[in-house]
Amino acid sequence: MSLRIMFNRTGNNHLASKNLIWLCVLLLPTLAFAANKVSNDKPAEDTKNYPVTISADQLVSQSKAGQSEYRGNVQLNRNKLELQGSQLKLIHPNDKLQTATTTGNPATFKDYLPKKQQWVNGEAKQILFDQEKDTVTLIDNASMIMDNGNRIKADKIVIHNKDETFEASGSKQNGRVKMTLQPDN
Repeated sequence: MSLRIMFNRTGNNHLASKNLIWLCVLLLPTLAFAANKVSNDKPAEDTKNYPVTISADQLVSQSKAGQSEYRGNVQLNRNKLELQGSQLKLIHPNDKLQTATTTGNPATFKDYLPKKQQWVNGEAKQILFDQEKDTVTLIDNASMIMDNGNRIKADKIVIHNKDETFEASGSKQNGRVKMTLQPDN
């Protein structure tokens, strides 16, 4: 947005200054709104650009095959996402993270949902993080709980980080998903 003000040199400079002041007073709210609108319309942050750090007791890497396996007290961190378990298998063709699968008894995860402004914690026997889809999938005896006390228990829970939604499905044995919603305070 540009503003062009022209003055007539033959006129009264005092009058021109007063007009300029009034023009600024009148335009200031509009300019402030436009500046705020531009700064608030920036696209959502791409979480794929965060580095992934992993610590473990042991690493077996097959770089040419694009796979690595970490064993013993494994912890993976990416921004606010944290996965923990006894084993972690990474698929990383051309050194680009594709998936990370954590197993444990149980494996755990923690992540922050900025739109909901809440932490979510969960556990399962297997947790799959898919970098491209930006999902976390809890498989086998899965459960998650949010800061507000809402809980989900199922055989499989898929968390879609981008839009902060969840899917849950029951096992073939009992076919049930259990959800507990806490009342608003």
